[in-house]
Amino acid sequence: MEPTIHDGSIVTIREQPTVEDGEIAAALVDGDNEATLKRVKH
Repeated sequence: MEPTIHDGSIVTIREQPTVEDGEIAAALVDGDNEATLKRVKH
């Protein structure tokens, strides 16, 4: 079973130039101060 991050959870992230298939990525939307977390599948 894959780890689950619940809505409202606090997470620690680090910037990196790439993301691999299956990793979780944080993406800023419209330059906002909040990000969305998504598992990358390609």
